[in-house]
Order: sequence, then structure tokens, then C-alpha cells
Amino acid sequence: KKKQLPEERLFQSIILQAFEDVLSNSNTKLETYFKIDAYEWFTKKPEDFQNICWLAGLDPEVVSDQVNSLKKRKVIKFNDVQRRWNEYRSLYRDYRAVKTAGERKEIMIKILRL
Repeated sequence: KKKQLPEERLFQSIILQAFEDVLSNSNTKLETYFKIDAYEWFTKKPEDFQNICWLAGLDPEVVSDQVNSLKKRKVIKFNDVQRRWNEYRSLYRDYRAVKTAGERKEIMIKILRL
């Protein structure tokens, strides 16, 4: 096995942290947001994900396929509390983006029903 460069280990640690985040069962808001962000990073495969994988010595398609496999096998799953935090986050973003008081009121009602 070849000796890894420190930079390669650094990028591998970023991917490892994202795996730890996506496997989290925590119900806290912050940990749930980390989980959602990590899951989207793995599945949407933005340019920074692909670059980090290559710099870590990993094929981004293989990494993403592993995450998809874990999701299919229900190793990665979102519980009810995590789904509600995700819905809250989405509604709050909408709330911040709308311009009128009426629209804000409608969204706030949805938030309060969560």
C-alpha cells in the first residue's frame, strides 16, 4: 500500500466526517441539519464533492453509490423528528424569502403546526 500524503488524509477526513454526519441518529436541530447537508452533498454530487473525493484518492461515483446503497438498506434513514426539523428548515427559508406579511403569516402557521 502506498504511503498517503497528508493532504490526501485531510480530504479523506472531510468525507469521513460527512459519513459520520449522515449516519447520525441525533434528534437535535444542528445535528439533523448536518445530516441533511451531508446526505445532499453525497447524493447531489456538487463540484466541491467531486473535487474532494478525487483529492482524497476516491472516485466520487463510488462514494455516492455507497451512500445510496446505505439508504436503500435503511442504514441511512431519517426519523420523524429529523423529518420535522427538515420541514421546519425549509419553511423557515421560505419565511425569510417572502415579502409580504400575509405570506409570512401563512408560513408561520405551517411552522407552528409542526
